[in-house]
Amino acid sequence: MIKQAINEVFKGIRRGNSSALFNMINLILGFTAFILISIVVNHEISYERIYWVQTMQEDS
Repeated sequence: MIKQAINEVFKGIRRGNSSALFNMINLILGFTAFILISIVVNHEISYERIYWVQTMQEDS
């Protein structure tokens, strides 16, 4: 299904349909932003876990 969608985009680009290229660029930028935000959030959560474990050990 994804392969068919990509083929349709490339057909639109070959026909001179600039909106297909614009949509493809927006899709790539959206996925890239999602991945980067996910990495940053995961990194920040890992620091909270380390801090939580350290404070629990100090209290014991």
